[in-house]
Amino acid sequence: MMPPYNAVMLLAAVVASLAARGPTSTSDVAALTAKYVPWRGGATFERLRAYGGGGELAAFGLRGTFVRRMTLNGSWSDVGMMGPARTGDVVNSVAGWAVGASGQLTADSPQEAAAIRDLTRLRFAAAVLGARGVSTGKNSMLLLSY
Repeated sequence: MMPPYNAVMLLAAVVASLAARGPTSTSDVAALTAKYVPWRGGATFERLRAYGGGGELAAFGLRGTFVRRMTLNGSWSDVGMMGPARTGDVVNSVAGWAVGASGQLTADSPQEAAAIRDLTRLRFAAAVLGARGVSTGKNSMLLLSY
């Protein structure tokens, strides 16, 4: 139930962890951020507060669709339909849960939901740049080793 792990999140996590180290690494953070923000889209990336996407997929003779949404507050959802089966992973400000192909609901632990929120926030410049009121939290490293 973890958001897809990729190089963008890894780079964002590195920038965030360097920022958390304190003043001795300010130049490291500034150097990384100076490259990272333009690479992600510059001013547009800095204004980003939510995004999502979707599409069609085909596997094992079945056709389906998926929709993924993320917000700066850490909310994340990934819902898919494949043939007759509908699955979904959701994390909001309160909890996280998944619905499997059988329809069974499984709750995330509070720590896992918090870690997913933290990693989702790293996809946004406000979190990477340490904007007021936006935090990646202490749980973001929990899933990096996943």
